[in-house]
Amino acid sequence: MTIKQRLALSSVLLIILPVSAFFVIEISLGYLFFIAPGMDINEENMGQFITVRFVLFVLSVILINTLLILMLARSIISPLDRLSAATKEMGEGNLDVKVETGGRDEISALAREFDEMRRRLKMENELNERNEEEKRHMIAGIGHDLRTPVTSIKGYVDGLIDGVAKTPEKREKYLKTIAAKADELDTLIDELSLFSRLDEGRAGLLTENIGLDQLLSHIIDEMKLELEESGIELSFENIAGETIIPADRSKIFRVFVNILNNSIKYRMHEKHRIWVQLSTADDHARVIVSDNGKGIGREALSKVFQPFYREDSSRNKNTGGSGLGLSIVKSIIENHDGYIDIESEPERGTKVTVGLPLSGGIK
Repeated sequence: MTIKQRLALSSVLLIILPVSAFFVIEISLGYLFFIAPGMDINEENMGQFITVRFVLFVLSVILINTLLILMLARSIISPLDRLSAATKEMGEGNLDVKVETGGRDEISALAREFDEMRRRLKMENELNERNEEEKRHMIAGIGHDLRTPVTSIKGYVDGLIDGVAKTPEKREKYLKTIAAKADELDTLIDELSLFSRLDEGRAGLLTENIGLDQLLSHIIDEMKLELEESGIELSFENIAGETIIPADRSKIFRVFVNILNNSIKYRMHEKHRIWVQLSTADDHARVIVSDNGKGIGREALSKVFQPFYREDSSRNKNTGGSGLGLSIVKSIIENHDGYIDIESEPERGTKVTVGLPLSGGIK
């Protein structure tokens, strides 16, 4: 029952109940004063009757009004008090407080809206806390990854200054190491810059219609010979034919190179196999990259797209990279209105599925 209905009912009861009480009192007192004792109606008896009737009627009106007010207070004021108390709790930072709602009136609806707001605020607060934790993790990762090559460069430069490298061969080795560390630092800065621009939506796409089948063939042909020398078998199956997508060629190139490089890093068997399949489904080009590598644990699988996340907590450069590769891949694909999904089992391999919208379809 709504508050308006309750107030209307209370107004009606304020009229009906006193009138009913008056007639009940009138009849009851008439029976007690005159009929039951068999008294005659005279001026004295009538005066007493009127006095008692008036007193009882006033008392009944007071009692009826009090009960109606208490009922209204219980149904209106009490929920408002609970809502006020919950608001105070929220103001003090307690987002676990709940407002019990069971009615269908306006206050119950307000309480439900309030509780929904509290729930959303709690979720937003938890999300902010997770984001802050991720930011702290990112800053720590950036600091570590920048410090490592800088420390190495500084150490080798100090070695050259102090004359530790006394032979031309040793000096050349030191200089090559410094150059390699500088390249590593430059790559990391480049990835940080790209990730930042992608994350803020500032990495403009130079979109054109490209043949995804040709791009994949080019990537695989470039990597195949070098990988075969390392005992890695790379194969490509195109069951879609010529597949045209609207995309930024360089960024899509980077997507699949990153995915393939990840597969290579996490090889497990001496005979590592990577197979790439191109098909189409639901107006999307679908690329599946599968391998028989080390795989990814269940906990790590839910975090692989987080910036600077590495399953190897030691942050080993030989297996971990910068920790930005898959974050960049995901951002590029989402900027192309595509999707990426990873399935993996430890020691059984990984399957990465990438979907990108078709433009020209299959020709």
